[in-house]
Amino acid sequence: METSICVRVANRPRLLRELVLSTLTEQTGITTVGEAADKQDVPFLVAETQPDFLLIALDETLRRPPLCDQLLRGL
Repeated sequence: METSICVRVANRPRLLRELVLSTLTEQTGITTVGEAADKQDVPFLVAETQPDFLLIALDETLRRPPLCDQLLRGL
């Protein structure tokens, strides 16, 4: 029995989200459970779908986005 890994792709830029989504959907054993263009939607969507992984692009500062800290506090 094959285990499926659930992934949600969030944040910007749009082109990066689309590239990651198209790459992941071609992989056996990986299910993408959607994308979130607006960072305000991410906590709700993560709670709703409970993905195994959440991919968030770094902004231009190369620091962890505050959204990550918010999500980690909610665990």
